[in-house]
Amino acid sequence: MFTPAVSLSSTKYSPSGFFDASSFPQLALPHDWKALLAETANHSLCTRTWSVYKTATNLLLKCSRELHMMMPIPLSQDNVLIFTAYLLNRGLKSSTISSYLAGLRQLHLSHGASIPTIRSDIVSQILKGKANIDSVSTVHRPKRLPVTPSVLRIIKIEINRSFISKHDKRLLWFVSTLAFHGSFRMGELLSKNSSFFDPNVTLLGKDISLKNMLINSSYVDILAISVKSPKTGKPNSTTIVDVFPTNNDLCPVKAYINWRNCTTSYNNSLPAFRFGSGLPLTSNYLNSQL
Repeated sequence: MFTPAVSLSSTKYSPSGFFDASSFPQLALPHDWKALLAETANHSLCTRTWSVYKTATNLLLKCSRELHMMMPIPLSQDNVLIFTAYLLNRGLKSSTISSYLAGLRQLHLSHGASIPTIRSDIVSQILKGKANIDSVSTVHRPKRLPVTPSVLRIIKIEINRSFISKHDKRLLWFVSTLAFHGSFRMGELLSKNSSFFDPNVTLLGKDISLKNMLINSSYVDILAISVKSPKTGKPNSTTIVDVFPTNNDLCPVKAYINWRNCTTSYNNSLPAFRFGSGLPLTSNYLNSQL
């Protein structure tokens, strides 16, 4: 059976970013002190944000090559406008361009260069105009279908019709009904990677428990989910979310009990949601199945 490896490299914040020891050439400090400054500065933004900013720097290089012009740091106001035009020509939305321009600011900081006015009045005007265009443009994209009880029942039917094991069917159904009734983001429940996981972020087996609660003079079983680093909470915080039974065909507590009854390899220290093979269920996989 496959067992995912424990990794601490997938945390929300990490030492990876634009900064390194060379970002502080003006300081008369030992190299390891400069490296410490850089590592700490990189923790100021989450790993996903650094990834977006890395894309911005790659696009800046592509812009320079394709237009056959130098774009040295610090960028001039004309350079920023040219880069903005390049991004507009690629069909990017105003919000995306805005994120990439924010990446240019971090690029200057990491080079120890003076920061130009990235969002000059004219750049702000252009972004506002692009936002207005985006708001009225007719884009032919498939509409996202909101999950209603009716849609959830369709998902249940399709899971039952699929050619997967009984355990995996119950796994997919429990995750679906839990996400619905608990209003969870899938990133709060599922692993990001099928090969390794970060126990400080990933929901583990021990983070799901069944507890008995007195409600209206009767004791009922409810699910207690310990969500780590929720989007609306502080980093490394834990929020307990109680999910109540519905006593119908969409009941999350019933789905949990059915899933656990056919789970022989449950491990409190591993990701909570794993296939019968031991492979963690990821958001990407679930989306592909949907």
